[in-house]
Amino acid sequence: MHVSSTESLSRGIRFCTLEGFRRSSLGTRWFRDTDDMEQAPDLAHELLETLRGISRRLEEQSKRLSKEHGLTLPQLMCLEAIGAAEEPPTLATLADLVKLSSATVSRIVERLVRAGLVDRSRGIVDRRHVRLTLTSAGQERYEAHPAPLQAEFLQRLRALPAVERDQLVASLRQIADLMGPEAG
Repeated sequence: MHVSSTESLSRGIRFCTLEGFRRSSLGTRWFRDTDDMEQAPDLAHELLETLRGISRRLEEQSKRLSKEHGLTLPQLMCLEAIGAAEEPPTLATLADLVKLSSATVSRIVERLVRAGLVDRSRGIVDRRHVRLTLTSAGQERYEAHPAPLQAEFLQRLRALPAVERDQLVASLRQIADLMGPEAG
């Protein structure tokens, strides 16, 4: 019986092979070492399991931010996008910037308005367009905002070679595209 182990780039993901099978140390499953579609359900399960773990960690981060700074991760993302915009964005533009639905962004902005951090104003040329700006309290919060991701994560991410960071982002974007409603 032949067993071998290899390390994938610098990510520390170990793959063990056992006579035509492989097992990722990220999961608990063994896969046939082939490219056939028989392993697709197992691979999809492991991928979704990993995505749930990422989602859980983001939710924990959002709760921590809310507890420590009074802002959830989505609220902080919206505040940052409004503060960094060259011109006051509309709700639709903000939704595009933060990659959330317009309905979700509308609820987030409503909370930010009630908190006194964001103002809404009608466009001068087209009164149908509502523009978003930071209040003075919102500007202070924007300038002093905490990092939305854990410092340890950012440090580890920056330590990866640029090529690996680019591959990681491209892979996550591809997963998001595959899971999107237009995939299919």
